[in-house]
Amino acid sequence: MGSIVVPDPPCGSVRCARAMRDLATAAEHRDVIGIAKGLIMSRSRSTPDAAFEVLRSASMRENVKVIQIAERLVLAASGAEASPNR
Repeated sequence: MGSIVVPDPPCGSVRCARAMRDLATAAEHRDVIGIAKGLIMSRSRSTPDAAFEVLRSASMRENVKVIQIAERLVLAASGAEASPNR
């Protein structure tokens, strides 16, 4: 006799839904951070690593997440106003 195969939980499960949401959020954050790095690189003629260091340093100085710094930079560059909850 063969071994019993236990299927993975259906993607409708809470755990799977949370994982899918987290992946989507991570991809969105990566895109925003990438745009912010590009803005910094174009303004200061820096490398991607140096541009990220600018974001990281600002994050530490202001005690906020890197994504929040990146969002502010992208919004400022686009001329849009920042939302009050960020």
